[in-house]
Order: sequence, then structure tokens, then C-alpha cells
Amino acid sequence: MILVSLALLVCAGEPGLQAAPAPAQQGASIAERLQTHCIFGEDGVVLDLEDGKQLRAVLFRHAQAHGWNEEVDWPDLVSPERAAACPVDVLDAMASADGPDRKAGYAIYEYRWLAQALERNGRIDDALALLDRALQEVRTKGSDRGLDVSALSQLVARLARHAGRWDAALEHAEDWGAITFMHCANCAASEDRRQRTCRARCLLAAHRYGELIDLARSDAASGWTRSTGVIEAWIDCELAEGRASSADRAMDGILLQVPDDAVDDCERALERWKLTHATREVQLRDLDELATWHPEVALPLVLSLEPAQVTELMSAFELEDRRFRQPGIARLIAEIGYPEAGEALDRACEQLTEEDLRYSTIKYTKGSWESGHRRWVALTEGAR
Repeated sequence: MILVSLALLVCAGEPGLQAAPAPAQQGASIAERLQTHCIFGEDGVVLDLEDGKQLRAVLFRHAQAHGWNEEVDWPDLVSPERAAACPVDVLDAMASADGPDRKAGYAIYEYRWLAQALERNGRIDDALALLDRALQEVRTKGSDRGLDVSALSQLVARLARHAGRWDAALEHAEDWGAITFMHCANCAASEDRRQRTCRARCLLAAHRYGELIDLARSDAASGWTRSTGVIEAWIDCELAEGRASSADRAMDGILLQVPDDAVDDCERALERWKLTHATREVQLRDLDELATWHPEVALPLVLSLEPAQVTELMSAFELEDRRFRQPGIARLIAEIGYPEAGEALDRACEQLTEEDLRYSTIKYTKGSWESGHRRWVALTEGAR
């Protein structure tokens, strides 16, 4: 399958943020080599919602066998058209997982994988109902089982966004703040930017342009938490409402409404907007930037490549001044779990001292590859 079917929007029906379609290719792409299966339907695994010790591992294995992205509002490794479905009786059990007789205490991970399974199988209403019950419980009893109102609200907002339920996403995004275990101010600011970018994209998709512009103006006023993602949505809004004929003209109007210290961020947002709307040739040429700024857009592009083309990207893992030559590409290919990336990471680690590794992101990237590679194996060697 070519990228036309894989170059999904970041969420269904959302305008903008789209990888350029791939031309017809003779060889099989990476995406075409991946095949999903359901461990509950084909491997004979039994879903036991009361087995708290095993449930997380089983649901994690299930998600990997389907190729679902851990970022619930990103494209999956296998397109919906080629994805295996889960048995109806299993989905029914998942939908009622938070019933009054439940004994196992689920944490955010279990809720995420249960809700994601329901949403990916077209049962978004059941997924939202499940998470709403979890939210009601945590508000009543407090965060005593690895649950948090903010973490659950983020999950609901992003899952609803993936399904195109803009109003539900916006409603729950209101309670999506910094996760309580994040005590780092930089992490809190980053989380805040993600929340406002999600809101901006949902407002744009819902054609609530006035609210989007109010959000964007307020966002641009804060140098600490200003989000280029919100500014990108603002550009789309100006174009959608017909106030500008091009992104450059849209930016001319935006610059008249923001403080002087926002100019640099606006210029970066325009550059990123142009790349997400560029041709496939340009996106491949600037793939490192695309993977750094919008990895969810770069992912389908990489999956559309043939193995030989991905091999050519392995130079991204070469080190320059103890850093990856192209960190955006390196991180994305590692997260996919591509086999050659593991070898490239090993070579990179061999060139660094333990002290270097302690303070670099390379060790983290290696851990990301190990998790991604388990999913890769499930989609290749483990596929039925």
C-alpha cells in the first residue's frame, strides 16, 4: 500500500498537517510488509480483566500486535484499512471493564490500552464511556491507583481527537494540565503547549474559528508557554476564513496581532507549516526537520519507503560531537523499531563513554528502539 492510504491526518477529518502522498512504487514499502493480528482472536489469549498482575502485560502485547501507536492520536504503523479487528465479545468485555463488580485496580496504562482498542475498532462511544467512569472514580476517590484527572483527561482528549469527536476532545482538554508527577517546570510548560495545540487543532476542525483566534492571541502573549503549533493552526484559520490567500499573507496579518517577542516563534511556525504542506520531494529532502517538528506527519512518510530507502537513512545515527547527525530521523526510525536501527544504535553507543551516555538522549533512544522493536517483531515475524 502506498502513502495515499497511510498519510492520515493527525486525526480523522482534521485539516492540515498531512504528509505528501507517495507516487506508485514497484517495490513493497515498509508499511506493506507489516501485518497485524489480534492475540485474543488468533493466538487464543484470554482476556482476564480481574488478573491485575497479568493484565498490563497482556494489553501491551495486544496493542503491539495491532501496531497501534503509543501516542493515541498519531497514525498507527498499519493503516485502518489493513488492520485486524478484535473479537466482538472481547470488545464487549473491555467496554464493561469498569463495572461495579470489578476487583482489579486499573492504572492509566490499562485504561489507555482498553480505550484505544475500543476506539480503533470503531467503538469510540464505549471508549469515552469507559474513561468517563474512570474519571468519575478518580474524582471521587482520589489518585490512589496510578490515576490522575489530568492524565485521564489528556487521554480522553487525544483519543476523541483521533476519532474526530472535536467537542468531546475540547471538553476534556479543559482538565488536561501538567501531570501531577511532573515536578519540572520545563516539562509542565511543554505539557501546556501540547494541550493548547490539541485545543487549537480541534477548534479548527470544528470550524470554531473565533474561539481559535482568541486562544491563539492569548497563547502568543506568553513567551514561556507560546506554542508554534497553535500559530500553525492560526495560519490555517486565516486561510479557511478567506482572510488570506496564502500562508505568507496569513502571517502578515498575524504579526500585526502579536507582541514583538513573538515574531521569531511566528516565523518558525510558518516554516513548519510550509513543510507540512510541501510536496513529498521537499518533505523527504527536509525529513529531519519534519521528524523533529511533526513526527506524526513524518511517520507515514518513512513507512511508505522501501527497505533500501530506509537503509539510506541510517546515516542519521552517525555521531557528530556525540550527537546523532540527524536526531529527528534517528528518533523516529528507532521508535518504529526498524531492525537496522538497533545495529546503528549499538555502533553509536560503542563510541561513547558511560559518562557521555548518562547525559545524552542516545541511551533513551536505545530504550525506545527496544520497545519499538518488540512491536516490529509482532508485526513481522509474529504476524499470522
